[in-house]
Order: sequence, then C-alpha cells, then structure tokens
Amino acid sequence: MSVEFYPAQNYQQLVEFGGTRLVLLVLPAEYVNIVAESAYIFYMITNQMFMYTEALGDVHAYVNAAIASCNYVEPAPTASKSIIY
Repeated sequence: MSVEFYPAQNYQQLVEFGGTRLVLLVLPAEYVNIVAESAYIFYMITNQMFMYTEALGDVHAYVNAAIASCNYVEPAPTASKSIIY
C-alpha cells in the first residue's frame, strides 16, 4: 500500500494497493476509510461464520441427544460456548 500523487490525475492524493505481480487498485484517499470499514465488517462476519461452523457439530450432538431423551440433557463440557443451549 502506498500513497501517491499522480500528475495525470491533477495531483490528487491516491492510495495504491497491490504489488509487482498484481493489478493495482488505486483509490482516492477519501475511499480508504470505506474500504477499511468494509474489510473489518467482512472479517467480523467471517469470524462469526467460523465460530458457527465450528460449533455445528456440538449442536447436532446436543439436539440428537435431546430429541432421544424425555429429560433435560446437559450439554457436554467440551461443547462450544458460542451457542446458547
């Protein structure tokens, strides 16, 4: 990532993302905050999806045990803490 001033762009301050083997993405400086916020939101969603898929096996085991029983079934001590049982 670099900040450049391009004469062909009226010396507008632009932020450049990329490398020697990548196609460069050049954004006006005011768009950098939008990209940073979007990247953070994408990270949070990805993290939540990972936690969900990681806990899915525990949920299936709990649901199967609860369906097969007439009494309250305590979740396994190793069950994911991300899910409210």
